[in-house]
Amino acid sequence: PQTPDDMDWSKYYPERIKQIYDKRAQVQFADIGCGYGGLLITLSPMFPNNLILGMEIRVKLKKLFFLYPDPHFKKAKHKWRIINQNLLAEYAYVLDEGGIVYTVTDVKDLHDWMVQHFVEHPLFERLTEEDLVRF
Repeated sequence: PQTPDDMDWSKYYPERIKQIYDKRAQVQFADIGCGYGGLLITLSPMFPNNLILGMEIRVKLKKLFFLYPDPHFKKAKHKWRIINQNLLAEYAYVLDEGGIVYTVTDVKDLHDWMVQHFVEHPLFERLTEEDLVRF
């Protein structure tokens, strides 16, 4: 929809039409990347009066951009970096085969961190200088 007000929620929540069109009713839980919705199925009986929405990315993305991510300078905060071994598997899942990841940062230590993690991960390979000219 062009705006949230244009969204027709009734086809997703037919038993809650009155609640949906009550302007006070809002989706309370959103699970982005929900897979088959296991978490939402578990939560729905626990929160029967809440509107819950799950969205899954099924289309493979051609390019991923990580532009100036938070460097989390302190070593204890490195686990919060957006590039890490656990998340790389997720990124590989949504990236189309042959897709490209772009990273931009003005922090050399973070650049080195990101390169190291991508290079060490079996589902990614670094492009050569010759490859970069094509893109």
